Amino acid sequence: AKMIPIDDITSPNTNPGFLHVTYYHRDGIDLSSIDQNDLVVQRQWGDRELIPLKLLEKTESLDRGEVTATYEIQQQRAFSNANPVFIPSDAIASVESTISVTGVNTFVRAIQIDVDISHTWTGDLIAKLTSPSGKSVTLFSQVGNDGDNFNNTRFDDSADISIRNGRSPFEGSFRPEESLDIFHGDPIDGIWKLEMVDVFPEDGG
Repeated sequence: AKMIPIDDITSPNTNPGFLHVTYYHRDGIDLSSIDQNDLVVQRQWGDRELIPLKLLEKTESLDRGEVTATYEIQQQRAFSNANPVFIPSDAIASVESTISVTGVNTFVRAIQIDVDISHTWTGDLIAKLTSPSGKSVTLFSQVGNDGDNFNNTRFDDSADISIRNGRSPFEGSFRPEESLDIFHGDPIDGIWKLEMVDVFPEDGG
């Protein structure tokens, strides 16, 4: 990603959903190589989430050594699966909850994961998220010792507290054990899988 001076970014009042960025030819950079991942925009107020963008047309002017690229500011999208998945208490078990995403036709810029898990002794649990491309991230692994439950818990790379430093019941936002940035640039469309492993019998949820 490139650091772009604020003077090089404009958003005409007639098109508030777009912004234009001027890239300058420096150090032999090939101007035709600008792609979807060249610009990252982050809010300066409130939560520090990234603002997703989509690269539209670009106009090259080689004699002036610059490119003006147009980005569309994407609306945040939310996808959920509210169907409960039961974790048995009489055996070591692995269960899955999936979300099928279609028709988005764009790529991951930033991602947050919300979970609601009712389970005694959270230290028994390991949770992994797998994207449609097959990449996996461990959200948490045996945290909270003998405490109970994840209550509307959010996993966000920009959260102040790591999930390993949290206490059950886990409420609010936490950084996952592994960064969600691995999904950056992956297609959103497809099957997202949340796998929950209960490594000890006796407690369920």
